[in-house]
Amino acid sequence: MMIQETMITNSRYLDLAWRGKYVFTPGTGNSQGCITLTNNDVTITDIEHVQNRGHYFKLTDMNNMQTLIVNIYAPLGYNNAKKEFFDNILEVIANHDGENVILGGDFNITLTDMDSLRRRRTDAEKQIAENINTRIAQNELSDAFHEKNGYTWGRGETRSRLDRIFTRLPLYKHKNLDISWTLAKSDHAAVILTLE
Repeated sequence: MMIQETMITNSRYLDLAWRGKYVFTPGTGNSQGCITLTNNDVTITDIEHVQNRGHYFKLTDMNNMQTLIVNIYAPLGYNNAKKEFFDNILEVIANHDGENVILGGDFNITLTDMDSLRRRRTDAEKQIAENINTRIAQNELSDAFHEKNGYTWGRGETRSRLDRIFTRLPLYKHKNLDISWTLAKSDHAAVILTLE
């Protein structure tokens, strides 16, 4: 489970409440911070934090299969800082020596015109999205939303798909994708991907 915008500054609560393993990037400010929760029978190594905006690490399961897990909360705005953030994240994925990758989180950007309702995309947003889409394709990542509808963020009548899951898992296929607005009180929905 990948959680963003936690605003949690230390891991004491996680130590008490979660029985599995986790990777925690402390939040600073109003909305940063990420947590990735896993079960207990995995090995977690090579943890790297991306400022206060997420982390990536290698997860090795019981079958000795290794997966790069990347959990992000991207910067707001459509500027050079956002472009550099995604360039750096997608470069980490490009340099990953294994096949398996899961990239998830709040991208804070719509990647296509179909990702928003009652909201115009600016030229700056479209340019950064085009760069992200190119790098996603180069990394051979599969979009969990491929040929699926739905929005993950809402305010009033405005809707957007900001929260994403991309994978490169040759031994698995995307079985089902659900969007749940009931898991937490938030302007973001949970995105639930089932693999088989």
